[in-house]
Amino acid sequence: MSMQTPQEHEENEQGARSPGNGATNAPVEHELPVETAEQSAAYDSLIRSAHEEWAALEKSGDPSVSVSSGSLAALKRSVRAEVRRGAQVEVPPTGRGPMSVSELTLHTVLRRAVDTVPDARSLRALVEYEEEDAGSHGGRSGERGMPRAVTLRISVQLGSPGARDLPRLAEDVRSAAAAALHRDLGIDPVRIDVHIEDLHDQ
Repeated sequence: MSMQTPQEHEENEQGARSPGNGATNAPVEHELPVETAEQSAAYDSLIRSAHEEWAALEKSGDPSVSVSSGSLAALKRSVRAEVRRGAQVEVPPTGRGPMSVSELTLHTVLRRAVDTVPDARSLRALVEYEEEDAGSHGGRSGERGMPRAVTLRISVQLGSPGARDLPRLAEDVRSAAAAALHRDLGIDPVRIDVHIEDLHDQ
């Protein structure tokens, strides 16, 4: 074995790095190991056994794989809320593009508009829709077209000024509903019918 002085060692290192000896600074490429058929089969077997074990635990009622009561309650609340909101309703597009609102939103706008009219109280609203335009918002299932007609069923306060002039009260309700639809949802025009169904004391 030969010994080198520190100076000789440094010169040899510089020579090994110099372009003259054919060395380059290119990064070294490392090949990824190729998975064998046996390794793939072992992996598939592991995944299959994990699924089988999970299914067995679920079947036995093991709490470690069951949905907690809190999560289940939250899921039920979410489903009920979705049902209450109803289908999505197409409304005129905004500057940001196509737009839709839930049926609950539409009916809330109408109810609040009726309730702003003195002597009137909203009972319920029936809405007729245009045929859904599949190109306007993707044609997703559960969506309705643009509202084309609204029927407002109301109650009138007994003995009030509105009760003494029902045609004028109906026109006030119609105007309030039309203004709310235009202001809040951009819906205009739409046919609005008012049916007086009941009387209330207060």
